[in-house]
Amino acid sequence: MKKLFYLMLAAGLAAILSGFSVFAQGTATGQMSKAAAAGNWQVAGNGGFSAGDALGVSLAFHPSGQPCVAFCDRAALNLHLMALSGTDWSEVGQINPSVTGYFPSLAFDPAGTPMVGFRQVTGSTGKASLLHFNGTSWEFTGNSLFSAGEVFHTSLAVNTAGTPFIVYQDVASNSKGTVMKFDGNAWVNAGLPGFTPGFARNPVIAIDPAGNPWVAFGSDQSGSMGRATVMKLNGSVWELVGIAGFSAGVMDSISLAFSPAGDPWVAYADGANGWRATVMRFDGSGWVNAGSPGFSAGAAGWTSLGFSQGGQAIVAFQDAANGYMASAMIFDGTTWIYLGTPGFTPGACAQTTLRISQSGQPWVAFTDESNSGRVTVMMYDGPMGTGEIRNPGIYVYPNPVGSLLSVTVENSGGRPDHFDILDIIGNTVMSADFSGKEIRQHVENLAPGIYFIKISGLQSLFTARFIKR
Repeated sequence: MKKLFYLMLAAGLAAILSGFSVFAQGTATGQMSKAAAAGNWQVAGNGGFSAGDALGVSLAFHPSGQPCVAFCDRAALNLHLMALSGTDWSEVGQINPSVTGYFPSLAFDPAGTPMVGFRQVTGSTGKASLLHFNGTSWEFTGNSLFSAGEVFHTSLAVNTAGTPFIVYQDVASNSKGTVMKFDGNAWVNAGLPGFTPGFARNPVIAIDPAGNPWVAFGSDQSGSMGRATVMKLNGSVWELVGIAGFSAGVMDSISLAFSPAGDPWVAYADGANGWRATVMRFDGSGWVNAGSPGFSAGAAGWTSLGFSQGGQAIVAFQDAANGYMASAMIFDGTTWIYLGTPGFTPGACAQTTLRISQSGQPWVAFTDESNSGRVTVMMYDGPMGTGEIRNPGIYVYPNPVGSLLSVTVENSGGRPDHFDILDIIGNTVMSADFSGKEIRQHVENLAPGIYFIKISGLQSLFTARFIKR
């Protein structure tokens, strides 16, 4: 299973060549000359929490900040959505087991309604469908099987008005890309069906800060077979962003995200650079490399891109140079450096998906070989170059804690005067003032889970982490 991505990639290239209450409230080695960033990746909740081997992992955050994962089980292709509550992952409703499919893609509307777009399998074919959770049960949004014909590689995004958009490779349009949206009554085409210049490999969709949908995919236009292409919807017309096929060579596993400034960036496994990770951004006139192309130490599978609250690009991927475990790297404006330990997952992984929580923490979901291909989610709890300093001279004990937490600050520069305890979604759940350099705080009323401490009154903002049993 370690090399699953590369087997899938080979098959994909051959194809190219052939043409609610549940939710919580409140190679040429790349350029990596700098030391790895401090901090650790931690398993969120229990590892391997899905019932069996999973397929098509999609991670998103409820507006409250609660992490959720959609996936289908490999054996029966049943769809699932699970949410982290405290330290446990639990099922959100139960999707009818008679509904089966591939390529689940999870998103939330502004009201917090979870939506899962997917290729619904009926008999020997599969068309696009979307399910949403109404607070009690799962139901189809509009008609099921709404695409004109068979589809592959569904990807879902929801704009700020709550309108869902789904892009897919459209067999009815010669495997070009098609986007449909739900207008409140029915599914309609967003722009023309089959709008891409040619074959659209593994299309993904994202919404820009103005609420407009963009898609990224591998294009075969004008000899740029399987190369990166991005288009955006301008009114009712899809327009190229830059040129078609702007990557140096054939690529795979493309991911599209917008910086806080609204600029589009893409990450992908770069066939021109030994399938190592490359990230490019659109500078207003063309696509340019962010750092060196092919910057990862080895081949990168399932590249997934996001941005920190400070505006730094982060990419997570299955890392062939580190035992096919996941690694994440962050861009400092010039160079890509590891975010935490390279190869941080318990074992080899696949289907890595990166998302940044509302509180600014990177989270990665993946299928976990150390847990027989079940789903595991991990989060990063270290600093990301934003002036935050973690743990020097701060002692938190016991950890994990049951009832009484002690926090001691030594050799920190300045005098601590106040501390806050925050939950994993960034809500302040407890505060207290220091009378010296040590404080003892009763935490028995906190729900079990992961918490963070922020200490003020020092020369820098200091933070620490603890687990409540």
